[in-house]
Amino acid sequence: MTVRAAALLLGLLAGNALAQGRPDEEALFGAPPDAGTPGAPAAAPSGPPLIPSAGPAPDRTSAAGEQQILTGAPAQDAFAAGLVKEDALKIGGQFYIRAITVISQDQDVGQSSLSLPTLLDVYLDARPTDRLRAFVLGRLTYDPLLGSTVFVTGVPTAGIQSVTNPAVYLDSAWLSFDIARAAFFTVGRQHVKWGAGQYFNPDDFLASRPRDPLAIFDARLGVSMLRVQIPWEKVGLNFTAVAVFEPTQNTNTLGTAGGSINVITGTQNNTNGVLEDVGGAGQIEYDFKGGAVGVNGLAQKNRAWRVGAYATGGLGDVDLYAEAVVKQCLDLPNSLNCGATAASSIVQPGTYGGYPFGPVQQPSLPVYQAVAGATYSLNLEGNKSITFGVEYFFNTGSFGSKQYPNLILEGAYQPFYVGRNYLAFSATLLDTTARTTWVLTTIGNLSDVSAITRLDFIVTVLSYLQVEAYTAVDYGHLGGEFRLGFTIPDVQFYTTPPTNPPTTKPATVTVHSPILQLGVGLRMAL
Repeated sequence: MTVRAAALLLGLLAGNALAQGRPDEEALFGAPPDAGTPGAPAAAPSGPPLIPSAGPAPDRTSAAGEQQILTGAPAQDAFAAGLVKEDALKIGGQFYIRAITVISQDQDVGQSSLSLPTLLDVYLDARPTDRLRAFVLGRLTYDPLLGSTVFVTGVPTAGIQSVTNPAVYLDSAWLSFDIARAAFFTVGRQHVKWGAGQYFNPDDFLASRPRDPLAIFDARLGVSMLRVQIPWEKVGLNFTAVAVFEPTQNTNTLGTAGGSINVITGTQNNTNGVLEDVGGAGQIEYDFKGGAVGVNGLAQKNRAWRVGAYATGGLGDVDLYAEAVVKQCLDLPNSLNCGATAASSIVQPGTYGGYPFGPVQQPSLPVYQAVAGATYSLNLEGNKSITFGVEYFFNTGSFGSKQYPNLILEGAYQPFYVGRNYLAFSATLLDTTARTTWVLTTIGNLSDVSAITRLDFIVTVLSYLQVEAYTAVDYGHLGGEFRLGFTIPDVQFYTTPPTNPPTTKPATVTVHSPILQLGVGLRMAL
C-alpha cells in the first residue's frame, strides 16, 4: 500500500463529517419501499366469491350445455376484480452523481482532495397481490478519480482489504407475505430502523453500520434477516422477532471477509454458513396517541449483546424523543475485542510533530449510550415552514483525541461515535412552492472541543431533477474529531503485492486537518 493511498484513506475517514446533507430521502423522493411493514388489513369481500369454485365445464356439443352457457352467471375477470394484477412488476431506481472537495490546513489548494462519486440504484418491485411482495435493489458505485482497486486499510494487524472500482452491491432482496393477516413475514436482505434518534441512533441495532448524521442519502446496505411482526392493534402493541444472518453495526462498509471476527475473543472465524453464528433480536412497541415506547435487544455469538429502549411524545407544539442503550462492549476488530485488557498500538505512544499519540483499548464495560432531542415547527406565509431541532448524545464508549490515529489504523474509528458528549442543532426551511430546502446543521464534539457547521441547499428543477449544494466549515481544537490532522512517521504497512511470508515497510502518513468542504450533486429518480 502506498503512503498516498493511506493518506487518502485517512483523509476520507476524517471527511466523513460532511457526508451529504440533512433531510431524509422520503421528503425528496417519496417514501421508500416499506420492506414488508404491515399496513391495515384489507376488508374481506362481501357477497359471493368473485371467482366461482371450479365445477364441471358445460358441454358445448349439447343443447343443454349451450343453454347453461347462455343462462349462467357471467364469468368474472380476475384482473378487473383486483385478485391478480395485470402489471405486477415495477422497475425504477435513481441516478446520483456528486463532486466533493476538501480544503485543508497547511496544504496547497491544488492538492486538495477531490472525488466524483457516482451511484446508480435499480430496483424490481413485484406486488401480484396485496398480501405478497418481492423487492430487489442493486447498486453500482464508481469514482473516475480512483483506481480500479481501492485500498481501505493496510496495517499489520488487519491485513489489506480492497474494493473494486466500479463496484456492485446488493442493497435489498426480500420477500414479504402474511399468514391469516395476523403474522407478517419479511425474508431476505432488508432495512429495519429501530430507535428514535435523528442525528445519533445507537438503538439502531439492525443497521449494517451507524448512519452518518449529515447524510442526505442513506447509502448503507441492508442486512440479511428473517423478520416476523405480529401487531395487536386492539391494545396498540406490536411484537417483532428477527433472525439475523450477518453482523450488524460494523465500523466499516465492508464488514469482514472470509467469515466473521469474534469480538468477544478477538479470533477470526474463517468458515461461512455456521448455524451458531445466526443471531436473534426482538422488539416490543406500544403505540399511544401522540407517541410510542419500545424495548428491544440483540444477541449474536460473535457480536456484543445489546439492549435498548426508546420513547417519543409531544409537549404542546414540541416533539420530544429519547433512547438509551446498554452494550456488552464496542464491536471493535482484532485485538480490541471484548475480553481484551491490554492496550493496542500500531503507532507507538509518543509525541510526533507536537501531537501526542496514545494506545487504544476497550472502554469501561458495559457501554452506556443515551440520546435526547426535541423538534419544533412553524408554518410561515407562502407555503413555507421552518423546523428547529436540538439533540444531545452521551457515550461512555468514547476515546480521547490522541487515540484517534490508532483507532483509524486499527479499523475501529467510527465518526460521530468516538466522543463522550455531543450536541447537535439544526434549522430546516422548506418552501413547497419554490420546491427548495435549506438546512443549517451544527454538530459539536464537546469532549475534544471540535465542531462542524454545514449549510445545505436542495432545489427540484425540471420536475424530476434534484440539485444539491453544500458548504461545511470545520473548526475547534486541532486534532479533535472535526479538525483531525497529524503526521505519523515510520508506520509499518504491508508491502504490495503481498508476499509469503508477509513483509512490511515503514512509511510516513500525513493527514491535513480539514477547514472547508464543498459539494454539489445531481439526483434523479428513474
